[in-house]
Amino acid sequence: MHNSRDGLESSAEAIEGVEELLVDNIPGELKAEKAWVVWKREYRDGKPTKVLYQVNGKRADSTDHSTWTTFEDAVNAYQQDDRLDGIGFVFHEGNPYCGADIDDATEDQARRWIDLFDSYTERSPSGNGFHIICKAKLPKGTNRPEGELYSSGRFFTVTGAVVHDAPIREAQAAADEFYEYLRRGDTLSAERAPATSPAFTDAEVVRRAENAKNGAEFRAVYRGGGQFKSKSERDLSLARRIAFYTQDEAQIERIMRGSGCKREKWDKHRTYLRDTIAKALSGKTASYSPPRHRPRNTRVDKEFEDLVRGDGKRPANMPYNTTDMGNAERLVARHGQDLRYIHAWRKWLAYDGTRWRVDDTGEVGRRAKETTRSIYGEAEKPEYAELRKQLAQHAINSEARSRVEAMVVLAESEPGIPVRPEDLDKDPWLLNVENGTVELRTGELREHRREDLITKLAPVEYDPDAEAPTWEAVLERLLPSPELRRFFQRFVGYCLTGDTSEQVLVFLHGLGANGKSTIINALLDTLGEYGKQAAPELLTVKASSHPTELADLKGARLVASIEVEEGKRLAESLVKQLTGGDRIKARRMREDFWEFEATHKLLLAANHKPVVRGADHAIWRRIKLVPFDVTIPEHEKDKKLPEMLRAERSGILAW
Repeated sequence: MHNSRDGLESSAEAIEGVEELLVDNIPGELKAEKAWVVWKREYRDGKPTKVLYQVNGKRADSTDHSTWTTFEDAVNAYQQDDRLDGIGFVFHEGNPYCGADIDDATEDQARRWIDLFDSYTERSPSGNGFHIICKAKLPKGTNRPEGELYSSGRFFTVTGAVVHDAPIREAQAAADEFYEYLRRGDTLSAERAPATSPAFTDAEVVRRAENAKNGAEFRAVYRGGGQFKSKSERDLSLARRIAFYTQDEAQIERIMRGSGCKREKWDKHRTYLRDTIAKALSGKTASYSPPRHRPRNTRVDKEFEDLVRGDGKRPANMPYNTTDMGNAERLVARHGQDLRYIHAWRKWLAYDGTRWRVDDTGEVGRRAKETTRSIYGEAEKPEYAELRKQLAQHAINSEARSRVEAMVVLAESEPGIPVRPEDLDKDPWLLNVENGTVELRTGELREHRREDLITKLAPVEYDPDAEAPTWEAVLERLLPSPELRRFFQRFVGYCLTGDTSEQVLVFLHGLGANGKSTIINALLDTLGEYGKQAAPELLTVKASSHPTELADLKGARLVASIEVEEGKRLAESLVKQLTGGDRIKARRMREDFWEFEATHKLLLAANHKPVVRGADHAIWRRIKLVPFDVTIPEHEKDKKLPEMLRAERSGILAW
C-alpha cells in the first residue's frame, strides 16, 4: 500500500487551488475511455457551480454518452479555450469505475479513507478536497457534507494533482464501507484504529504463498481449482490462505478478486465476500513472519541495500521496486487496461479497440518491452534524482530476456488481470460489429467497451435501414413458402443472440443443387467470428470424440455443418446437450478443463433427413426440418452470387 501522509502534507501549498492540468499523471486506463467532458465555473444565484460542456461549445450531460468525448479532444479544447476551467471524467454503468469525493473532512478523516481505498487519488480543483478513483459498483450515489460517492450518472473534475500515487484498484470493500458510512450518517469512530499499510503488496502476498511449502496447493486454489465440496468452501480456503500473509480485509478482497475463483455470487450477495473474509480472519491461528536471519553479502542483499533507506522502506517518492515484481506492476499500470490473462487457457488476451483477442502475435511481449524502456524515463525524472543510478542500471538489467519473461509471468496474477473463460462474451444480448456494439433488445448501437469482455466481431457495419434485395430474392426462390421464410428469418434473428432457451436444431434437407450451402455460407460470412463451421461428423455417432471439438463452440452464436453424410445417425445425447443451454465442459490441447455456457444455435444441411433412433419427444421437439425442394437449373446458377451476398452483409444483418 502507498502511504498518503507525504502526499497530503507536501501538497499543502496547493490549498488555494489546482491551477495546472497535469496530463501525464492521469492514469492511462481513464485516458482510454470515451467519457470525457470539459467544464466551466459559472455563477447561479451568486453561487459558483461547475457546468459541463462538449468540445463544440454545447452543453454536456453526465447521463448522455453522446455528449462525451475522448481524453485527447477534451484536453485540446481546454488548452485552446481560456473560458474553460478544466476537464471531467464521467462515471457510467458501462465502465467499472467509482469515485469517492472527500471534501470538508479533517486531515485524519481524509487520510483514513485514502489509505483504506489505496487507489489513485488526486487533489480536487478547489485544493481543499480529494478525489479517489477506484473500481467498484454501488446501488446509487449518496452524499454527506464530508464526502460523496458515485459510480454512474455523475462526473469528477480531473486535475492530475496526485496525492496518492497508486494504480486504480479494485476496492469494492472500501467503497461498501464508505457507502454505508455515508448512508447511515455516522461520524467516524474515534475508537477505531487508523488503517495501517499491509506489510506486503498484493503481488508479494501471492508470490510468497506460491513459493511456500504448500505453494502448489495455493496455486491450484488461486487458479480456481482444488478439490472442494462447494465453491463456497473453495472461497473460504483461498481467504484463509491469503489471511496467513495479510490481515488487511481490503487487500484480501483485492487478491481474491484477481484470482480464478471470482464469480457472480460475490457481487450479487453484497455481504457474502466480506463475511467469508471475516470468517477466515476470525478462525486464523497463525500468521506469516518473515525470516529474521539470512546470509549476508549476497548480490541481492547489496542491490536491496542500495535501493532502500535506513528504515527498510522503499523511498517514498519511488512508485515501484526495482524487481521483477515491480516491473510486473509497471506493466499493469501502463497497459493493464488492454491486457487480461486466462489461467485455464494459459493465454493472454489483448484489447484491439473493438474486442479482446487471444494474443498470438506477441502483443504482450511488445508491451512488456515498451514498459522496460519506460524505466529509463523514470531515471530521467527530477524527483528521482537520488535513484537515477539504480533506476538506470535496473533498466539495463530488465532488458534481459529472462527479466522480460519474468515481468510477463508475474503480471498474470496482478489484481484486475486474471479473467475466467465464463467471464468472456457473457451478455447474450450484445452483438459486436465493426462500427460499435448492438444492444439487441433495443436495436441501439453504442461504442465498443473493454468491460464487455467481448472476444467476437461480426465483420459488418450495423445499419438498421440497410437492405438486401439479392438475399431476399434468393430466399424467395429457394423457399417459396412465405411461412417457411418467416420461420427462417426468426431463426436467423435468434442466431444473432446468445440466448438458447428455444432449444432447437434447424436441419435443411433436399436433393440436388438447391442453395443450402449458399445460404449457410452467407450467414457465416455475415456473423464472422460469431459463426463456426463445424465438421460434418460433430453431431453424428462415432467411435470416439475429444473435448477439443467442443472448445471452439465457446462464444459462438451460429454453428453450421454442411453435407452431413447420408445414413449417419445423430448422436442424440450430444444433440440434447448442445441444444439444451447446459454448461459445456471442454478443453484444448495442453489445457485444463474449463466450462462455459452454451450460446450457439445449430444449423445442419444434408441431402437427406437426419437419422434418429430414439422416438422420445425430447429429441424430436428440438429438430426443425426445413425442406429445400427447389432445384436450380444450370443456366440460372450465378458464380458471382456469393460475392453479391457478401456485399449485402449489412442488409442481411438488418433483415
